[in-house]
Amino acid sequence: MKTNKKTTSNCNPFDFLTEEIIFTILDYLNDDPFSKKSFSLTCKALYSIESHHRKTLKPLRAELLSRTLHRDWISMGFLESLFTLLLVLESQPHLGHLPYLSSCHPYHLPLTQDGGWDVSCKLKSEDNEGEVGKISPVAGESSSVGDITCVSMDMSCVSKGDATDSSSFVGVSMVVEDGDSGSMGVLCLGESTTSWSPSLSLQLSSLSLAIDSRWWMGCMLCLIALCSINLSRSRFFTNIGLSSLVSSCFNLVEIDLSNGVELNDLAAAAIAEAKNLEKLWLSRCKLITDMGIGCVAVGCRKLRLICLKWCLKVSDLGLQLLALKCKEIRSLDLSYLQITEKCLPSILQLQHEDLVLEGCLGIDDNALSTLQQSCKSLKTLNMSNCHNHSHVGLSSLINGVENLRELTLAYGPAITEDLAKCLHTFSGLRSVKFDGCLVKCSGVRAIGRWPRSLKELSFSKCSGVEDDSLSFLVRAHKELTKLDITCCRKITYDSVDSITSSCRSLTSVRMESCSLVPKEAFVLFGQRCELIEELDVTDSKIDDEGLKSISRCSKLSSLKLGICLNITDDGLKHIGSRCSKLKELDLYRFCLNFQCHWEWEYRIFGLKSSHLFLC
Repeated sequence: MKTNKKTTSNCNPFDFLTEEIIFTILDYLNDDPFSKKSFSLTCKALYSIESHHRKTLKPLRAELLSRTLHRDWISMGFLESLFTLLLVLESQPHLGHLPYLSSCHPYHLPLTQDGGWDVSCKLKSEDNEGEVGKISPVAGESSSVGDITCVSMDMSCVSKGDATDSSSFVGVSMVVEDGDSGSMGVLCLGESTTSWSPSLSLQLSSLSLAIDSRWWMGCMLCLIALCSINLSRSRFFTNIGLSSLVSSCFNLVEIDLSNGVELNDLAAAAIAEAKNLEKLWLSRCKLITDMGIGCVAVGCRKLRLICLKWCLKVSDLGLQLLALKCKEIRSLDLSYLQITEKCLPSILQLQHEDLVLEGCLGIDDNALSTLQQSCKSLKTLNMSNCHNHSHVGLSSLINGVENLRELTLAYGPAITEDLAKCLHTFSGLRSVKFDGCLVKCSGVRAIGRWPRSLKELSFSKCSGVEDDSLSFLVRAHKELTKLDITCCRKITYDSVDSITSSCRSLTSVRMESCSLVPKEAFVLFGQRCELIEELDVTDSKIDDEGLKSISRCSKLSSLKLGICLNITDDGLKHIGSRCSKLKELDLYRFCLNFQCHWEWEYRIFGLKSSHLFLC
């Protein structure tokens, strides 16, 4: 009876659920990586379930692979080929069953009873001079060759050439035993050599090694199924590894090679073999030139997104080739490229939806004024850190654009009345960011006269924003959901009063270092804007009364209170007891009572991040 109770208590309730049901549950956790990690770390069974469900790959420490090999004679080409295979296998573990891969040596694969490494090897007899059957290399399994069983087996991949040769072959060694005589023998198979077992008169046939296990099939299915790979935080791979990856995984549609500072045109030529590629990130690949981009343009005709940020050797010629060959591009990031007006006509002929020209200092008013056409399909435009243009050039660039939704002019020209007027006709504009710009009061008022309300507005670190102009603007744009007035040091209680009374649908407010806003103003957020999900009041005068009022915002998920010297444990208790959806809490330099800390943190079950540095 006791045994039955013990068995029941150790029973995993997930054993009663089908795989499809558990996978459906995990689908709901895709947007919450912390919950998925907690699920997988609960026990080995749940870890196995989550690993079978996993479909994405993000290799972070590629350099650790070479450390685990401990063999200096293995070629670099073969390492890269193996690295590619490991990436594929890790990305789709449910297709190729790889038990405890992380604890096994890549070149010394132990066999398991569940068939993970089953290999069928044909044997031939010295006496009969022909094949007599086959033996399965799973220890203890019966064989079709009399009473011979396999005791153990090793598989190893060995390089054939020098350090630059990427070819390799599989070597197999098997220890077998005859059940009748008790004789033991070792059978080996290499690329061109075989060995007899004198005591058993058997030989592994070098021409008859048949790898037909689920593992091998899983490897092949992985190569076929892999669609997306992110190598932005990996190093030590070159064009050889990329070529192997692309040739094996012919269904790849997304490749992220950002931060590949050592990748050159040969790597770009390897990428060009991915004929189905739709999205490509090459940020900070500073050695890739127009020649490499030309190869990509010719080979990857299906490209819809390409990011060339900080590819400093790419010029107008490369972009013209790209625009000529890749007509399907919808998103193009040319940040900080040394381009001029020569490539703009070709670029604007594409049916862009997203165009990023951040930091393109070669584009000025003179260049933009010569444009004969604009990109009518453009929805998002980013011209941050472009100091050589004004409202005149901007007007020429977006003239005729009917569907513009988002515009970013951060750290660019001054926000004047003329610039605001040139944007007046874009009735579809929903998000505007003027971060770091010099703002004129007349420009802010002109924005307030736009025919339709904005959804998102950012004046972060803008000098010149004052109470009168900001209050006039928010009274006109009552549908604002996100407002960023970080470091607007001239606004006071009046601005907060106008914001909270006019924009009741606010979900995100950032007002760090608004030093003239008094503590009484923060009470208004809880009284009037109960839909707030994100609130940043770092380095402000908020006190416990303000936190008590803000605790009415039941949807609050992110709260930043760094360097808020007027709050105490009492104020945090209100947040902990009423804001059950809070996931991020920043208490930088808060004088924390740790007994109280555990009390309110325990109440916030969903809290994922709490910043307590220097508390």
